[in-house]
Amino acid sequence: MQDIAKKAGVTKATVSMVVNNDHRITEATRQKVLKVVKELRYYPNESARKLASGKTEAIAFVGPRLGSPFIASILEAFENKTYETRRYINGIHPYSTRNEVNTREDILRKILYGRKADAVVLLDQVPSAELVEEYGKKKHSDCLDRM
Repeated sequence: MQDIAKKAGVTKATVSMVVNNDHRITEATRQKVLKVVKELRYYPNESARKLASGKTEAIAFVGPRLGSPFIASILEAFENKTYETRRYINGIHPYSTRNEVNTREDILRKILYGRKADAVVLLDQVPSAELVEEYGKKKHSDCLDRM
């Protein structure tokens, strides 16, 4: 980012704001920085960005079987929406439970406690009341941690 800032004649903070789509940057400055970003083939460190923000920028999609045409059409609709909204692009993580209750509960706990996704979509499945309560408590405590 330092090289980009120097070549574009802006600060490192300005480069960061452009890369993160900050609305405070003028269009002229944005275009100048993006031109240098492209020239230098800069790609942000996604792991560092996710760690700093506390978000995965991912959606977990949990279904009974991923190979069925019906599930494929639903995943395609999710994919289309991510590109349309420019959010969660390449961030749909599919999980198959193979219709097993224990597998479903294990996957959902791994997603929750491993912070694998910002949101979970369950298809044709109902989690246990205990697991729903765990998600509620974890979400609430995470919000308190970030305040």
